[in-house]
Amino acid sequence: KLVWGGLILSAGGFMSSLFAEDQSRKTIPANQRPYNLILKVVAITYFGSIMFSLLLTGFIGARLELEKQQNTQVPWVTHLLGGDQFVVQVPESWQKNELSTDYPGSVYLSDSHNDLHLVVAATPKIDVNFNSLEEAIQAVIKMQSAGLEQVQTEEPHYSQVGPFNAADTILKGSLNKTNLTFQIRVLDYGGTWVQSTLWATPSQYTKYQALFLQIRDSIGAAPIGGAKPVAISVHRN
Repeated sequence: KLVWGGLILSAGGFMSSLFAEDQSRKTIPANQRPYNLILKVVAITYFGSIMFSLLLTGFIGARLELEKQQNTQVPWVTHLLGGDQFVVQVPESWQKNELSTDYPGSVYLSDSHNDLHLVVAATPKIDVNFNSLEEAIQAVIKMQSAGLEQVQTEEPHYSQVGPFNAADTILKGSLNKTNLTFQIRVLDYGGTWVQSTLWATPSQYTKYQALFLQIRDSIGAAPIGGAKPVAISVHRN
């Protein structure tokens, strides 16, 4: 605050000196007036640079404070699904939503304040006719695209998540004139397909992409022996 006050007083002093110089301008010989005009321009430029520095300092300070608040650790909650065989973790502020009985072994979570959504489903392989991970991810893409307009899909990326195979893709489309971005993953967990879909509007997806990746990477098998992952609380589906 003292630095800000000193800079403002210094700038005020320059403006006062400019006013006094302008009042006495008539007493200055004509051959000296161009020199005084140069001094005035330099002083105005200096004053402008001071004000810019004040604004920039305020902006940077506000940005650092915002980032500090965003990086503050928030408690996470663990949800069990698929007969308590699998887990997913989300921030404590996310709510659990009801799903119809047509989706056994699934959980739907959302952050209504930021309009972020997640569905995770665990489906026994004997209940569906997919012969490979490639078929499974294409089936999920087809299902998720139903009802969307202007659909765009990235080529699925295949990788290892621990000992299990995974397929990831990004799907974009429009629903009721609202653009949406979907982050889709299918995990091959031995006898079970575990599918997760996180989605939001493009601006929110970009803003919370790191959070989406963290949530996606929290999905996995529940600990053996009934031990629960470290979390604030556990909810069963």
